[in-house]
Formats: sequence, structure tokens, C-alpha cells
Amino acid sequence: SNDIVASLKDRLQASLPDYMVPSHFTVLDKLPLTPNGKIDRQALPAPDANTPTENTLPRDAIELQLLGVWETVLDVHPLGIHDNFFELGGHSLLAVKLMSHIQQQCGVRLPVSALFQSPTVAMLAQQLHQDTTPLLTNLVPIQTAGFAPPVYGLPGAVGSVMYLYPLASYLGQQQPFYALQTPGLDGSTTPETVESLAKSHLQALRQQQPEGPYQLVGHSSGGRVAFEMAWQLEQQGETVALLAILDTSAPDSNQPNPMADYTKLNWLLDIVQVFEEMLGIDLNLSLEQLRAMPDIEIAYAKVMQAFVERQILFAPGSSVDELKALVNTYRITVQGHADYQIHGKLHCPIHLFRAQEQMTPDENIEFEDTREAWGWAECTHAKVEQHWVPGTHVTMMTSPHVKTLADTLSQYLPQ
Repeated sequence: SNDIVASLKDRLQASLPDYMVPSHFTVLDKLPLTPNGKIDRQALPAPDANTPTENTLPRDAIELQLLGVWETVLDVHPLGIHDNFFELGGHSLLAVKLMSHIQQQCGVRLPVSALFQSPTVAMLAQQLHQDTTPLLTNLVPIQTAGFAPPVYGLPGAVGSVMYLYPLASYLGQQQPFYALQTPGLDGSTTPETVESLAKSHLQALRQQQPEGPYQLVGHSSGGRVAFEMAWQLEQQGETVALLAILDTSAPDSNQPNPMADYTKLNWLLDIVQVFEEMLGIDLNLSLEQLRAMPDIEIAYAKVMQAFVERQILFAPGSSVDELKALVNTYRITVQGHADYQIHGKLHCPIHLFRAQEQMTPDENIEFEDTREAWGWAECTHAKVEQHWVPGTHVTMMTSPHVKTLADTLSQYLPQ
């Protein structure tokens, strides 16, 4: 019956929007009928979403451990070993938290990207049994089904691709979507310039797709990385079919670097503000409070404590080094973003998606830009199309606003 349900669900997802696909299925030997031969709807059993079947129960110690972690992180009880993390409401922050818990309880460190390849307890357990942990790579497959040309997503300065999942999901089950994660979150070296980051991404991308045309989507600082990737591809004789830049401006040599005088505390507070905006919460951490700390290590510990208490990113007992790696990747990426200047005009058009709602002035300087199309009109021989989408610079990437973004973007993807 599990095979029947899985097959039926796949067929429905291929032809219906997600909200119309039933979340639960009940398999019956036969349908109850009324005396006149019609289906007796009153006699149909209610779907039992709370009792796992024999086939969904854990089969060994690893699955049992993993299932316990999943139930704790997702706060759903009980779960089965074939339940999909993302279909149960999992998102980028919960995924990081999940992997942190797995490291603590199972003694195994997995990249968050492993969850895209193995989104169920059974699949992840099999990966641990076989010791075939995916290699840490820039390229993260988020949606591999479908035969349409793939879309490649570039995240903002935080570097993690996990927050691109809702966009990939709303583009549909038949639209392949790969994300390019910024090196450094795992402790490796982060490229210090947009050019070097773009080159690193292209090496990974062209292993997946050796020839164009290519479709690139970059959010925030990832927009400039996507532009540079398009430039390098065109210089290599390749075609860029789509370049979508999400809420970021073109480089401006006349604009002073607003982060030039940033201290370590400023970078740390920036990370706090990003997640406050993303989650709609207040962690009650100001620059004045952090400056009052005796040294930077105590400030890091204070922020780490706040994140753990609010169940953001890190599980209890996580090393503060993980927070430092996040802040360092963010700092290097933002500085590279500020220093970047274009090397020439593209031949492909640019689609600029702009958030309708403004963040507070000190959080997003992009809204002060008065150039035509935020300067992108001077960066291509083709045209720039502007699209306004709901949300702020951050919340345009989260539900419910991201659906409008995906719907608009899909109009420019080959059907």
C-alpha cells in the first residue's frame, strides 16, 4: 500500500499545486456503498495521521535515534521513517538545528545539504550505514525531478542555500533547481572576491551542466555573484538564458563602503538582525549591549546563548566556532560584494525583482539608490525588466511572499 500511496502522490504533485495534494491517504480493500450502489461517504474511515503503520516504524538503532531527533526538532509526534522533512514543515533553520542534534546524539557531522538528497529518516539512516556522506561541494541539488533546463540559485551573504528551498518548491516539482552554497560555513576557506566566488561556483555548475544556456537567480549579494557568473560564462562563449537579480543594486564606484568602519561586533550584530527579520522576532541584543561585554568572546557566547534559547540554528551544546564560521563567511561575502566592480556589459537581459516593503534604513541601503533600475541598465546591452514583489529584502524569500516571486519568475522559464 505504501508503493500505491507514493505513486499516487507523485502523480498528483505533477499535475496539481501543492495545496491541493492531500496530506494523508487511507488505503481500503473496497469502498463502502449505499443500497443504491453509490459511495457511502458517511461510512468512509477518517484518515489516521497519528498512528504510524508497521512499515513506518524504525527498523534499527540508527533509525530509532534519527526518528527521535526528527520528532524533537519538528515537534510532530509520532513520525514514520518515510516521512519527508520538508513536507512536514521543515525549513532552513530547522534543517541546521536537525543536523546539529544529529551530530550531538549520533556523533556524525553531516552537511545540511545532505538533507536535500536524503529527506527521510530511512534515506538518511541508509546513508549513515553505507558511510556515503555527500562530499562538501558548492552545488546542492534541491529539486532534481523534471526535464526543464535547471535553475541555479545563489544565496545572499549568510551563505547557506537552505533558505532558497521555498523558492525552489514554489517553482514546482518539474522544475530542476540547484543551489550554490558559499564555501566557509563548514570551516573551509571563503573566496574573498566576487570574481573568485563566481569562478568556484562555475566549476561546480559546469560539472552538472557542461553547456548552456544557463539560468541564474541570485538574491541579495548573490545577485552580483550571479551577474559575474553570467559575465564569465559569456566570455567563455556560453549563453545565459535567464539572469534574475533579487533585490540588490549594481556596483557603484561613487558609493562609499558603509561597512568600512565595521568592527567584529558590528558583523556579529548584523547576523542577529538578519535572523530577527527572517523570523519576525526580537532577540533583545543591541550594539550597546554587546559593546558592554568585557571582550568579543563573551559577546559571541551571549549571542550563541540567545540563538540556542530561541532554537535558532544551533542545538544546545553546539560550539561557538559554528557561529564564528557563519559570521566570518558573512563578513567576507559582504566585503567582497561592496568591493566588486563590473568588467563589462552583458548581452543577456536582466530581470530585477525588487521588494515592495522597505526595511529600516540602517538595515538595507539598497533603497537609497536612485539610479535607473538600481544601475543594472548600464550593465547590459539588452533590456532590464523590473518586477515588484511583496515582502522586504528578507521576507520576499519566505512564505507567503515567496509564492508571488516564484509565480512571476516562472513566467520567464521555458515551459
